Amino acid sequence: MSKRPLKEVAETYARRLISQPARRIKAEHVVAVLTQQHGGGFPVALNHGTRPTVCRKLSDVLGATRYDELCTPGTSEPPSVPSLPSASAVAESSAAAAPTLDELRGRLPADAAALRTDGAQRFDLLTESEVQQLVAQLAEHAEDGKTQSLTDSQGNGRNGRYATLARPLPPVLQHTMDALREWIEAHASPLKRGLGGKALLLRYAEGGINYAHHDASGDFQALLMLSTPGVDYRGGAFYLARREPPFDTTDFPFAAPGQLLVFRGNRGSGEVDYLHGMRLVERGSATTCRRFAVGLFQ
Repeated sequence: MSKRPLKEVAETYARRLISQPARRIKAEHVVAVLTQQHGGGFPVALNHGTRPTVCRKLSDVLGATRYDELCTPGTSEPPSVPSLPSASAVAESSAAAAPTLDELRGRLPADAAALRTDGAQRFDLLTESEVQQLVAQLAEHAEDGKTQSLTDSQGNGRNGRYATLARPLPPVLQHTMDALREWIEAHASPLKRGLGGKALLLRYAEGGINYAHHDASGDFQALLMLSTPGVDYRGGAFYLARREPPFDTTDFPFAAPGQLLVFRGNRGSGEVDYLHGMRLVERGSATTCRRFAVGLFQ
């Protein structure tokens, strides 16, 4: 199996539109072409480089008039995503102090074997009461104004929103990043691009999905789960997908709040190049469907 050139896949898709017209937002057509180029097993997000290439080929094959009829501009209204519970609404947690840097170091795995072989490694990090404390802190924590919405017109997914957390971070998040940085550098080196320094609050509503993509960050990234799988949401599994044939994907679903997943962002210290994404979020047993997490090393 080989990966077909993007222009070739776009032309095949455009010729299919002639006989089977499908009126969609331009970004949705681009996502469909990229998805086919990557084997069709997972939706692939567009980027600034792929959009003009695909749209130009669609216009060439369809003609300007038909292209305008089938490829509508679309809108970019932000999705309606759930808010974090207010501090007063969060259940009273234990009086125990938040874990120190040394305590978090002691909770990390003895090695990074799974990270090196599978591209990701998941483990328990925070207790349920510590997660509740963190959620209460994040409900009051400022964002730095940099946000990103996941919408059909953006071509990156739907029903999701990212926001960069302002510094200084809540101590437990900063300690987590510091401990993880040491752990990654000790067990998964040598690093080629290093690790990013930002933390993102990730919020998804029912129907949320994150198309497979490649962040412009460092070798590794991490996700800290704040919601309770099966209760706050179902589905929504994080996955890694090989960027080149055979485009194999591996799901890494969370089992409990407080679990942390470290994964390869770029090539990291291995040879496999991955895309990553999130599968469809479905309603859990709770009244409100919400999938909250914090992305680290962005």
